[in-house]
Amino acid sequence: MKTNRITSGIAACLVMLFLSASSFSQVIVSKAKNAGDGVSAAEGCLACPGSEWSDADNIKMQDGFFAITYMAPKDFCFQSACYFSRGLIASDFGFNLPDNAEIKGIQLNVLRKANTAQSVKDYSVRLMKETEPVGNDKKSKAFWPTITGAKKYGGNTDLWGTAWTVAEINDPDFGCLIQSRNTTPSYDVAAEVDLVKIVIYYTLLPGKIVSTMMQPGDVTFDVYPNPASSFLTISFPAAGKTTAYISVSNELGQQVFTLKEQVKEGLFTRTIDLSVVPEGIYLVRVAMNDKVLVKRIIRE
Repeated sequence: MKTNRITSGIAACLVMLFLSASSFSQVIVSKAKNAGDGVSAAEGCLACPGSEWSDADNIKMQDGFFAITYMAPKDFCFQSACYFSRGLIASDFGFNLPDNAEIKGIQLNVLRKANTAQSVKDYSVRLMKETEPVGNDKKSKAFWPTITGAKKYGGNTDLWGTAWTVAEINDPDFGCLIQSRNTTPSYDVAAEVDLVKIVIYYTLLPGKIVSTMMQPGDVTFDVYPNPASSFLTISFPAAGKTTAYISVSNELGQQVFTLKEQVKEGLFTRTIDLSVVPEGIYLVRVAMNDKVLVKRIIRE
C-alpha cells in the first residue's frame, strides 16, 4: 500500500508527544529526588515536646553527616527530655511531574542508624501534604541498625492510604515526617539520619497533547528508513544512564512491538523487524526521563 508522501514528509518533521490509551499510558515511570530541606518539628505529641533533631539539614545528601536526636530512656518524658523524637520533616524535593501524570505509588528511602544496638525503632513515619501528616503510618517494628543502612517505606503501588494529585507532589511542602523512639529502659540513645529520598511512580494519562513540535534543544530521535519495508532502525542520544521504553503501535493504538531497555550515555541504536507487521501507518514512541517522543512511520 502506498501512502501520500506529503503525510510522510510532515510526519518526519513533527514529533507528537501524544499519549494513546493503550500504549505508554500504562507504562509506570519513576522519578527520585533527595530532600531539599530538613527541619525539626517545633513540638512532639500533645504536651510532650519530644527530643529535638540537631543538624536536620544534613538529610539532603548521602555524605556521612547526620541529623541527630538524643532520646531519654523508654517511657520517660518530661519537659525537654523525652523517649521519642520530634518529627524530622523532609520537604522541598523539587518534583516537576507533567500535568498528565497519574500517581501510582510513593516510596520513601531513609539512610539511618542508631548509636546503640537494639535501642531505636520508628515512632511514626508519614507523608505530608501542605505541612500536615496524611494517610497511613508506615512505621516499622524493626530496630534501626548501628551501621548506616537504607530503609524503604511504601512502594510502586502504595499510595499510603490517600489520593495524590500532581500539584500536591510538585508542591515544595510535600514531604515526610519521621519520628524515632528509644526502646531501652535505662539510658539515652541517639537516632541518626543521613539521607531522605522519595521515589514517585506514575503513568501518563491518555488523550492529552503535551506538545506538537520539538523545540530547539529538546531530545529527539531518528527512525529510518521511512517508509520502511521490513526493518526499522531507531536511534537517539542518551545524556546518561536511564531506562528507555520503546513501542510501535498502529492507528488503533494496538501495540505491535515493545521494548524496555537500560541505556548508557551516548548514541543508542536498535533495529527492529517489521516484516510481519501489516502495511499501514504506525506510531513509534520513545519514553525516558519524563518525556514521551513520538514519530509516525509508514510500513509498505
